[in-house]
Amino acid sequence: MPAKAISPCVECSMGFEIKDLAGFSDPLTKLVDVVSKGIGSTFRPGAMRREADAEAYKIRALAAAQADAKLLLTNAEDQAEVGRIATLSDGDHDLAQRARRRVLSREIEGQINIETIAENATKALPEYVSDKPLSEDWRRQFFAGAENVCDQDLQFLWGKVLAGEVATPGSYSIRTLEVLKNLSKNEAETFRKACGFAFQGGWIPDVGRDLGHSINQSFEPHGFKYPDLLSLRDAGLIHEGENLYKEVAPLPGNAPMQFYFINNGVFMHVSSSSSRVIAIPSLIFTNSGVELQSLIEVAPLQSFLVSVANMFRRGGLTVKKATAIQTPDGTEIMEFTQEF
Repeated sequence: MPAKAISPCVECSMGFEIKDLAGFSDPLTKLVDVVSKGIGSTFRPGAMRREADAEAYKIRALAAAQADAKLLLTNAEDQAEVGRIATLSDGDHDLAQRARRRVLSREIEGQINIETIAENATKALPEYVSDKPLSEDWRRQFFAGAENVCDQDLQFLWGKVLAGEVATPGSYSIRTLEVLKNLSKNEAETFRKACGFAFQGGWIPDVGRDLGHSINQSFEPHGFKYPDLLSLRDAGLIHEGENLYKEVAPLPGNAPMQFYFINNGVFMHVSSSSSRVIAIPSLIFTNSGVELQSLIEVAPLQSFLVSVANMFRRGGLTVKKATAIQTPDGTEIMEFTQEF
């Protein structure tokens, strides 16, 4: 692929510039450009500084930040801020110093969070990325939220979001960033659990509603409880309402219909002898939930898939498990079994 046109960045305190990325992949070059714009200085990925001891790197970063803080203080004095600071401190001569230390500590922690997320993104980059630039609004929103993410699991998720947006700008909306910014670790774990039940496209069949069961009766046997559902609704990942349906329409004509549903790599082939709209009682993910679902990798839950298959069969549908088989000529065919 042709090399990306990268806007110039200010040389960082370690003497590294974007031009030093010659020979690195286009995806990494684009990511470095995005992160560098986000932090105001050139981001140097870990792969580019293997020779630097991690602790020494932190010390240099601290020294640079302290120098910046001293410069800011000098500017403040030049702007006649000293008198106002003295008034606010009310005789406490160490108050301003403590405040500077607090701000410095917060900024260093934020920088570490951003760089950790960026490092995670380097590991999640695909082989090829779009030439389309990221939205400036999206970039600003992302880094404003990323600096406050301290949990390692959430940092990993943020890194995958950044890599996905670098690869295909527009994959994750600003609304999804807002949801992600407010997502707790417990909510993220609950969402991961929900993704184990969810089919591609962000819907979870309510496997007991046709029998008159409550949501608790439908999902609790599989380890998903009603408070889990409420938590994900509050987080903006699942739509409100317990009488929602996933509708599947037949193709034009009166031919018997058949379609595939995909749950975490498992293909479920569902067919009907007639042509009709099928309404599947379901929990429905929000757009943000659907976007984040694409990042979650979980093993399929066989017991739940059996319950889904039984629900379809109660509705007069034929259900088979489909497996993609690679043929000698390189094409894929679907092989069906009677499992579920």
